[in-house]
Amino acid sequence: MGQQSLRSPQRLGRSRRRRCGLAPLELVAAIPILLFVCALMVNFGTLAAWRVRGEIVSRDAVWRARWPRTGDRESPSFTWPADAVSRIADGPQIGALAHPDLEHPVTRGPLPNGFLVTDVLDPERGYQEGLASVTRRYPLLPRLGPYRSGNIEHPLLDRKWPCSEMGIPNVYRRSKPLYVLPTTDQSLPLALANASHAMFGMPNYTALYTLDRDADIRRFRGGYIDFHPRIRHPYPHNRLVAIEHCHLDPEVVRKEEVERLVDTLDSQGRAQLQRISRLPRTMTNYFLSMYSAKVAELKASIKAWTEEMKAPHTSLQRKKQLAALIAGAQTELDRVEPFLEPLEAYQSRLDEIEDKLRAQVEAEGF
Repeated sequence: MGQQSLRSPQRLGRSRRRRCGLAPLELVAAIPILLFVCALMVNFGTLAAWRVRGEIVSRDAVWRARWPRTGDRESPSFTWPADAVSRIADGPQIGALAHPDLEHPVTRGPLPNGFLVTDVLDPERGYQEGLASVTRRYPLLPRLGPYRSGNIEHPLLDRKWPCSEMGIPNVYRRSKPLYVLPTTDQSLPLALANASHAMFGMPNYTALYTLDRDADIRRFRGGYIDFHPRIRHPYPHNRLVAIEHCHLDPEVVRKEEVERLVDTLDSQGRAQLQRISRLPRTMTNYFLSMYSAKVAELKASIKAWTEEMKAPHTSLQRKKQLAALIAGAQTELDRVEPFLEPLEAYQSRLDEIEDKLRAQVEAEGF
């Protein structure tokens, strides 16, 4: 306090006068910094605007290319510079799609026996990215170099697998676009063709019509019956697909399907006749049952019509109708009844025939 009191007013005035004019100097020194900050603000606003425009362009690029749109074949909007980039590209793999529920071999592979699975049902086929990038000079401070936005990405996972999107007609064999089938031994198609020609060219080929186009079955039952021994069809009438009958392993198919048709040996070496060897018995029993029922029906009709004709109240016109019915039924009976005796005789021999087949199977070791 003592020292401050010793200062004179003159000394204080001289001190204030020496500080005059520093404020303008400080302002002049700060102006470049303020201008630089303002330039950075303008540049940041410019690059932010280009970034927002790039986001819009990348989103538009991928969304207008969604199926069935074809916007990817058109030029981008006129508001986007011509030298800038606007395109779509396949997206990278998505880890979330590597889920066990999506990795079924029938749709993603691998499959045995040379079957290859295509990528038609791959969910990542619908993953695309819209890409946009732009390079522009900053409006201020050009010595900073150009502004490069880099790839502005907009991912889109969009795939619902309709028939038209996959390029598969609605009525089409799906296995062709879904799988690459293994190459067949070229000798097998030739052998099948030769066997078909030999079968169609055999002298008694028309006798095989009884297997699936017998006229009497259609006349008496209203439709044909197919007696061909077949494996179970994987597409039954009451369901879209019977999964339990669809296999790629030939050993499973043989065990579950083929062995139902061909003769086999049980664990004790005894022959078991299957559907093919039992076909004579199956057809004999069917035709014998059908003809026996038809003969009984015709005899009952003839008897009923005969009694009706003898009735005193039957008119003359009705008697004529009944006589025609009886004549027609008798004609059909005379045609059908002779079938019973040979069928019954053959049925009595079936046990002997099947015993011979079993002995042959056991001797050949099937």
